[in-house]
Amino acid sequence: MQAADKHASSSDEAATNLADARATVNQGEVDPVRPEFRQFQAEFAKLIELVQPLIQEHYAECGQPHTTKVNNFAMPREIIAALGEIPEKGQSIEECVETIKTTFKYSVKTMHPLFNDKLYCGSDPIGQVAELITAVLNTGVHVYHVSPVFSVMEVECIKFFGQRFGFNPETVDGSLNPGGSMSNMMSVLCARQETFPHVRLTGWTPEDRPVAFTPIQSHYSIARAAMLIGMGMNQMRGVPCDRLTGRMSIEALEEMV
Repeated sequence: MQAADKHASSSDEAATNLADARATVNQGEVDPVRPEFRQFQAEFAKLIELVQPLIQEHYAECGQPHTTKVNNFAMPREIIAALGEIPEKGQSIEECVETIKTTFKYSVKTMHPLFNDKLYCGSDPIGQVAELITAVLNTGVHVYHVSPVFSVMEVECIKFFGQRFGFNPETVDGSLNPGGSMSNMMSVLCARQETFPHVRLTGWTPEDRPVAFTPIQSHYSIARAAMLIGMGMNQMRGVPCDRLTGRMSIEALEEMV
């Protein structure tokens, strides 16, 4: 009953905002902003107002590593029970905030100083705001005309890093990838394109018989990349490495080749 009252209250508030916007137009005071966008503004402001204290509390908890756990571990059934069933109808702002509270409660605190999982850690304030701006703009970077700023950023970042690796910043090319696995995938694709350019259009032929070499300690994504390009994981040969340094043995590579 309480949830229904909240939903009704939020719906009434939204309807009031929309009615006020229409009344303003009817009175001759033309608002240049469409009424539904005024409603979006009000909803966004309300969400920020209710969610900001949760974020501040999260910051405070992460800043007390001796008294706050990295996460409040729960089994899937407990989390499902806490979140409730997927609703058939839209939820009020207050109900959405309750879901956000549950999300904070059971999520891992990656900003916690004792969080030491692989590859990543918590974000900082500018990164968090940047994610918000990216979400508000909600654009892809597949073509320039829908993402002029992000497209320019990508090119300039590639120039910046390319120059530091000895490439000419005016001719260097590349892309920004979401992680090491995708980067390895792209490197294997580039090698295939350089060696077997016909595969792009006609596929592999019986005469191709591709073979590649990688350190035996290399990341599993390299073998997966061989699978995805159709070369086959068994054709990605593992070269022995030094057990202490992980360095690939050049002598072993020459012998295998």
